Amino acid sequence: MNILLSVVFVVALATATPLPEEERPVIAISYGDVEVVKGDAVSTCESFADAPTISWDVEDGAVYAAVMYRAEKIEDDIVATGLHWLVVNVPGTDVANGKELVAYLPPTTPDDTGKYKFRVYKQTNPEISGELPEKFDLSEYTAANELGEYIASSHYTCVAPGRK
Repeated sequence: MNILLSVVFVVALATATPLPEEERPVIAISYGDVEVVKGDAVSTCESFADAPTISWDVEDGAVYAAVMYRAEKIEDDIVATGLHWLVVNVPGTDVANGKELVAYLPPTTPDDTGKYKFRVYKQTNPEISGELPEKFDLSEYTAANELGEYIASSHYTCVAPGRK
């Protein structure tokens, strides 16, 4: 069952991570013919209506969970976000054969800018159920499903047309 709505949640940033984000492997992201490089400022986000193709380094036989969310820093250690996509039980990088728990919600930046983050987690449990809590917290979700630290990441910023 797909959940087609924007889920708002809060993520408490970890104070100590084993590997800083800038040193983690990068998720390759493309929307059709448009490749998005980690950290890019993109002014064509309105054309990102369909879910992107994403890929990362995989281990043979491993299963992954992929998440996309909009991140906005509101305090030093708290980020308010909107969940834009959540797919679990992904064999390798075959996202189409994973279980989509939250249907892809395209970036939305009508008059502003928005930072969109992608994270991939290696699942220790090969089959995660499709149940989501009413209030989604990424840290709690990863802990409850024993996902541990994310193994790859990427992000881009959508810039509203005419803004820099």
